[in-house]
Amino acid sequence: MKIKKIIATNKLNEKIILTSPTLKDAEQLAEHANKVFAETRFLSRGIEEGIKSKEDEEKWITTINKNKSSFIICAKLNNKIIGIGNISSSGKGLRFRHICSLGISIQKEFWGRGIGKLLMTALIENAQKLGYELIRLDVAGTNYTAQNLYKKFGFVEYGRLKNAMKYNDNTYEDMINMIKILG
Repeated sequence: MKIKKIIATNKLNEKIILTSPTLKDAEQLAEHANKVFAETRFLSRGIEEGIKSKEDEEKWITTINKNKSSFIICAKLNNKIIGIGNISSSGKGLRFRHICSLGISIQKEFWGRGIGKLLMTALIENAQKLGYELIRLDVAGTNYTAQNLYKKFGFVEYGRLKNAMKYNDNTYEDMINMIKILG
């Protein structure tokens, strides 16, 4: 599903464009992914798992655009991708078709500028348009900023997987499971 272009203003009064990526954005998406994988441990994937290529992102864009129950939203500042969010179907059969998963990543230099709020608003609104009734997400146990953002949007914790992520330095991170019931 493609998302209608949205022009919004963040809390620093910067003009942010929220839009579905096209194949022309694949290189920027790869750059974004590799940057956020390298600069934070909060994501479920790290840069040690390999660098994303333009071709990887082209495949992702093509797959998502063919899927009528999933979408990607890019947050752009001055035509540069600084954050992304996506909604994907649960993919677990008809009994779970009312549930979707949400993911979000923002480049560290843009944290605290209201990009997450803009992405979350667009993600939730478009998930509702697709008929989803429940959104689920996972968040790192020490990512308190993201947890607070999700709580502001009505997400609640429903579980915690102890030591879910293991890092290269042999430390662990819990994964918090959160849901929001739409209605």
